[in-house]
Amino acid sequence: MKTLSTRIFRGAHQLAVPTYRTAAVLTLYGILALVASYGFVQIFFALNASWVAPFIVAPTNDKILDLTAKLVTSQQTMTTLVLDRDRLRDSLGDLKKSKASLDLLDQKFQTALSLQSSANVVDSSELKNLNMQKTEDMAATLRILDEVKEIEAKIDKDLRAGLITKGDAAIAKTQLRETRNTYTDGRIAEVLLRDNVRQKTPDYGSTVDALSKEAELKSNIIQLSIQIKSGEEQLRSDEAQITQLQAVIATAQNSPYSLATKHDVRFAFVPYENQASVYQGAEIYSCYLSMIICRNVGTVQQIFTDEEKTNNPFPFFKSELRGSLIQLSLAEQESAKEKVLFVGRKPLWI
Repeated sequence: MKTLSTRIFRGAHQLAVPTYRTAAVLTLYGILALVASYGFVQIFFALNASWVAPFIVAPTNDKILDLTAKLVTSQQTMTTLVLDRDRLRDSLGDLKKSKASLDLLDQKFQTALSLQSSANVVDSSELKNLNMQKTEDMAATLRILDEVKEIEAKIDKDLRAGLITKGDAAIAKTQLRETRNTYTDGRIAEVLLRDNVRQKTPDYGSTVDALSKEAELKSNIIQLSIQIKSGEEQLRSDEAQITQLQAVIATAQNSPYSLATKHDVRFAFVPYENQASVYQGAEIYSCYLSMIICRNVGTVQQIFTDEEKTNNPFPFFKSELRGSLIQLSLAEQESAKEKVLFVGRKPLWI
């Protein structure tokens, strides 16, 4: 009985030793294969420049909320600027019409002044001659008045001598008084004529009345010109701001974070090192074990240029990556949940 047990123990021992050795060898090779695979994966993704990492943009993302607030503010600012620009444009149109009317009035005024000045030159010469003649007439009338005084004295003398009656004397004196009145009227006419001569003098009219009106008209034209120039400068400034805001808003609305609020879109992160292999329309591949048995799942729809930062999708590369986003057009939406996708070609051609 003891001999049988000893035999069984020896047989089991002889069987266990090779089995242990085989298990040890398999374990060793398994560990070596695991280490080799780990090293291969590290080297593969360190050297491969065609992988991209699906990037989830949630509606509650802080960047989306911040972008939405800035977009609303920018659109409100642009709306206000557009209203101000339109009002200013209408106001400038009215100012230009007013200035054009005043310019036309100034031209007519200058023409009228020129015509009046030409007429005054002619009238002034004639009035001066008439004034000289009037002066001579008044001098002659004054000499007649001296004779009238002598006649009045003679009438009084004849009346005292009884040569004429009082009625005849009164009639004679009345006639003489008319001569004096005629002289007085002549003096008045002479003064008025002198005033007309003065007014017809070219320098006199333009200096007093016309120049004051012209100065007022020119002042209004200058004020309108200043207002128009200032308004045009403000209009150019508003137009420039509106153009800048439109460009900013268009850029913001075309950003991935803005698109994510409007459509169900898929994005992927592209490190700067891999951007050379990415182009619009490039095919997207999804692979088992992130590198083998790959299939086409879509194409690159749009490429963005704004910088993004994210953690490396591979835990053995504990680093932060810098790059940008691309928009994907996926036939298989589940591919967006994978760790990496490949652009342009299959990574190992299988």
